[in-house]
Amino acid sequence: MALAFADIDGRHPRVPWNAPEIEATLSSLAQLAAAVTPPPLADLPDLPALVADDFAGWPRVAADPPVDVDPWLVANLPELTERAATGVAALAGNTLVHMDIRVDNLLLDRDGRVWVVDWPWACRGAAWADSLLLLASVVDHTNLTDIDARVDRILAEHGLSPQVGSDVLSGFVSFFVDAARHPDQPGLGPVQEHRRTRAAYTVPLLRKRIEEEATGGRS
Repeated sequence: MALAFADIDGRHPRVPWNAPEIEATLSSLAQLAAAVTPPPLADLPDLPALVADDFAGWPRVAADPPVDVDPWLVANLPELTERAATGVAALAGNTLVHMDIRVDNLLLDRDGRVWVVDWPWACRGAAWADSLLLLASVVDHTNLTDIDARVDRILAEHGLSPQVGSDVLSGFVSFFVDAARHPDQPGLGPVQEHRRTRAAYTVPLLRKRIEEEATGGRS
C-alpha cells in the first residue's frame, strides 16, 4: 500500500454547477480514463460486481413501495428492473474507475484542470462510467435537456447507443429511490437527504429518456 500527496491550489466546482465547469470536469475525466486504461493497480474489484446489489433496488421498491413513490415508476417497474440488470453488465471494462464522482471529490485548479481525490471505491470498469455518474449528480443544478444531451454525447464518443445510458441510469436511480425511504442514520450527516434529492432529480431524467426511446424520439 502507498500514499501519495500533492498540494493543489484549487477549489471545488461551484454549486450550482455551470456549463464551463461541467465541461472542464468531463474533459479531465476523459483524460484520466485514457491514462488509467488498463488500470495501473492489480486486484481491483470489478465495477459490475460492486454495484450489482445497489442497482437491484427496483425489486425492493416493488416489494415495499415508498408512500410517495412516483406512479410512473410503479407502472414501469418490470421494464426498469430489466434495464437496471442490463446496465450493470454494461459497466464492465478495463479502466480504473473512481465510482464516487461528485463535487466534494473534485478540485478545479488555476489552469482549469480538474483533480479527482478520495478513491475508497476504486475499481475496474467502463471508461465512461465516471463521466455518466458525474452527469447524474449535477442534474438538479442545470438544464435537464442539456444534461440529457451530454449523456448521449459521452456514450457516442465510446461508440455506444443512448439506450446504454438509460439502462445504467435505471440502476443508478433504483438505488436512490430504494435507499431514500429509510430513516436518517446517526453519525452519517445529511446522507439520506442527499439520497432523497438525488431520487427527486434523477427520476425525471430517466423518465424523459425512456419515454423518448418508446416513441422513437431517441436513436
